[in-house]
Amino acid sequence: MPKISAVRDRQKKLTLETFGQPVFIRGIEYSAIFKDEEFIDDVGVRKTLSLSVDKDLAILLVRGDSVYVDNVNYKIDHIPDINDPIIEMDLKHA
Repeated sequence: MPKISAVRDRQKKLTLETFGQPVFIRGIEYSAIFKDEEFIDDVGVRKTLSLSVDKDLAILLVRGDSVYVDNVNYKIDHIPDINDPIIEMDLKHA
């Protein structure tokens, strides 16, 4: 029976390969999941920009790093301090 950490690593890799797209962070290409969503809450229409990356990459990034996705430049706005295999960071327009 495989160890749970090996299963989790395989699932993380499969998720990024399936749903990920090429993005450039500080000029280096990575695979990440980019989301540009709008939703309605009690304040009104809100728009969120987020990027989900491998935890091993997220620990190397800092707030303000440049991200290039779909011909648009963004900056990392917030990196949560969590220990999940895939980290979802908030972006803002550069």
